Amino acid sequence: MTTITFNQEEYYALRDLIEQKLNKLCDMIRKDDNNLGLLTEHEKDIRNYTTYDLFMKITGAPNYVH
Repeated sequence: MTTITFNQEEYYALRDLIEQKLNKLCDMIRKDDNNLGLLTEHEKDIRNYTTYDLFMKITGAPNYVH
């Protein structure tokens, strides 16, 4: 296990970057579901993406629904 220490400014910057990426993934899933439906059920579940896991860890959010 690796431990990294961030100052407050770095933490917020990293959190914002991860949240932006997560929002883009959510938008991609939503657009696919409304249009072509090419994604598998596994791919449609945002909880199956590493970006989701990172966001949960860095924010301590109990459940993220976008």
